[in-house]
Amino acid sequence: MRTLEERIILTRLRVRTMFLWLEDSSVRNYPIECERVTSQRVTSQLKGLQGAFRYIFCPLSISGHSDHLAVRSAAIDYWISCGRKPRICFYEDLPYAAKMKEPEVEVETRVKELTRCCGHLSVQYNPLDVNQFRRKLALSRLYLTQNDHRTFLEKHAKGLGKKCRSAYAERYVRCS
Repeated sequence: MRTLEERIILTRLRVRTMFLWLEDSSVRNYPIECERVTSQRVTSQLKGLQGAFRYIFCPLSISGHSDHLAVRSAAIDYWISCGRKPRICFYEDLPYAAKMKEPEVEVETRVKELTRCCGHLSVQYNPLDVNQFRRKLALSRLYLTQNDHRTFLEKHAKGLGKKCRSAYAERYVRCS
């Protein structure tokens, strides 16, 4: 179901996708210690696609969610195997980031952690006007297997908007 949700949302955003069909943590029957094996498997599956991407987007893993950590690890491994050529960006995991008591501390912690393997990273704010934010909320509602997090998302986006003098904003981290 989550893959279907992703396909619908990313198709609406005109993003070409390739699914690796890994088990979600809700149905996985092996421990997370296998994360490194999963990362190596994904990297080998993607090996033939070197040079095919201009950007790699992956979760910042603010929540420490096992699936987000596995995806982030695989993305970094792939990026390194490509000679660090495509630009890598880390997006803030929503709704988890919006629910954190101190998201700034969490972002800073993740950036420090990732700097060790990725080099210098910078936090970026992307201003969103009211219509862009409403579209983002509407797309978030297409995750039918998730709860409605509009209140958290709006409060979080308004807080980020203050950092860049905008009604709303989203945050991401990129390799400089």
